[in-house]
Amino acid sequence: MDEGVMIRVLARTTFLGLAMNILAPIIYIVLAVFLSGESAALGGGLKLPNQGYLQTLFYVFLAIAVVGLLATWYLKRNLPWGVITAGGRTTEERFESGAQKIAIIIFAINDIYAVMGVVLMLMGAGFEVMMIFVALNFVGYQLFRPRRTFLENVWERIEKGVSGTAS
Repeated sequence: MDEGVMIRVLARTTFLGLAMNILAPIIYIVLAVFLSGESAALGGGLKLPNQGYLQTLFYVFLAIAVVGLLATWYLKRNLPWGVITAGGRTTEERFESGAQKIAIIIFAINDIYAVMGVVLMLMGAGFEVMMIFVALNFVGYQLFRPRRTFLENVWERIEKGVSGTAS
């Protein structure tokens, strides 16, 4: 495997992750605070929403986020290799394409959590509640982003034409 290709793919997936899972939630926070009119000087700890429907929605979104984290873990370990590695003529092209697809899948699932937090805040749940979901986004990014050992495994599977699950 060419070291330059690995570094380039690792840099691209890392920058993509930073844009989708770090920069985007920061923009969501700024927009949510601006749109809701809530001040940045917050205090008093976590205040769960008082209205019954918001509290129920909070717990439903929290359950969806936890299931989403588990689904991301499962997806990363049991990737559909035929779809991920399709496209491109050379091993290098298939590797770059596959790594980008894997990264986008993982980062898009993680980005959903921050969006759920923004929705709750705009419905009146509070800034602290939104930050719980943004924190889940950051945790998911850190746990499941494609790392070098994972990408080396992808490269080996593409070279050998092996289907199955990743480790």
